[in-house]
Amino acid sequence: MPEIDVVSREPYCAQASLTTTAAALGSSLQDLTELLIQADPENTQPALIGSLSVQAYKLMPGDVVNFPIRNPALIYGKTASGTATVNLLGRKGS
Repeated sequence: MPEIDVVSREPYCAQASLTTTAAALGSSLQDLTELLIQADPENTQPALIGSLSVQAYKLMPGDVVNFPIRNPALIYGKTASGTATVNLLGRKGS
């Protein structure tokens, strides 16, 4: 049976302030095994998450989504109007 628990070097923690312009939620230089994205519970509107071309996954305040991804620069976020904050927690590893 394959080992599912990957040893992590250190956690990646950050916050991003989203606007109506899509922005990457990380850098291609970060080597992650997964990234948790939480729409800050204090937000007054949803955060929209997706790719560079489409951000259609709606995170309501307090919602969390987990992406098993190595390159967080491939995940983009924005809002429909105003601003929102997303909290990021990633696991660095190989």
